[in-house]
Amino acid sequence: MTRINDTAPAWDERTQLTTFLDYTRDTARAKRAVRDGLHVDLRWILLHLTEETARHNGHLDILREMLDGTTGH
Repeated sequence: MTRINDTAPAWDERTQLTTFLDYTRDTARAKRAVRDGLHVDLRWILLHLTEETARHNGHLDILREMLDGTTGH
C-alpha cells in the first residue's frame, strides 16, 4: 500500500512559510472593505447584498414567467 507522504511533493519549511505568508496577506486584505478608496461599513455591505439579490430575483422572475406563463404573485 502506498502512503500519501510517498506520493505527495515534499513540503520543506520554506514552502510552508511561503504558503502561510500568502494566506496571512490574502486574509488581511479580505478583511478590509474598501470601495473607491473609501472604507465601507456593514450597513453598506448589507444594502449592496440586498440590492444584488433583488436584481437577480427580478431576472429569475422573468425567466419563470417565460417558462410557465403565469404572472404576478
